[in-house]
Amino acid sequence: MTVGELATLFNRNKHIGADLRVVPMPGYRRTMTFTDTGLGWVPLSPNLRTLSQLDLYPDVGLLEGANVSVGRGTPHPFEWIGAPWIDATRLATALNALDAGAHFAPLDFVPTDSTWRGQLCHGVSITRDAASERRPVASLGLALLATLHRLYPDRFKLAATRGSIGSQTVWQAIHDGATPDAAQALDAAALARFARLRQQNLLY
Repeated sequence: MTVGELATLFNRNKHIGADLRVVPMPGYRRTMTFTDTGLGWVPLSPNLRTLSQLDLYPDVGLLEGANVSVGRGTPHPFEWIGAPWIDATRLATALNALDAGAHFAPLDFVPTDSTWRGQLCHGVSITRDAASERRPVASLGLALLATLHRLYPDRFKLAATRGSIGSQTVWQAIHDGATPDAAQALDAAALARFARLRQQNLLY
């Protein structure tokens, strides 16, 4: 959804009652990527410098708050994740086996900021699979959470991600060992309700 569509949804369904006027964008289509718009890219923050980082942020951001570096303080925020206790090759192999719509390569890095600042981390680089013509059933973020929890149940602080996931049902399923696909499927009714609500507020 666009920011204007979200504002309309909130105004209506949260009964805010604001005098909201959303001006539709001429020429915009929902299928467009930012590159398709022809507009110049202006970095949104020091940790969202590229379109690739912006694309990965909603998924990799689910890990923030847990004891894993998401690449802040490196040249590749949200494109690298890691921690001192991770086996990089093992993690990359497990993630690549999920067909999560991205490729994972093992790497070592030392973040200069945020989680594990100044410490050697082992982890993976994440490259979205642009060649894939279908979106994965489960999100990349859930794949990261479920895999880290499965491989490192005593080290990875899954509890710190509860608020980021937003759904107690999905979080509990991952906690109990469900696959990302199965965990997301448990919230199908809630997703269907939101899909109907979303449809009522779309401009494009």
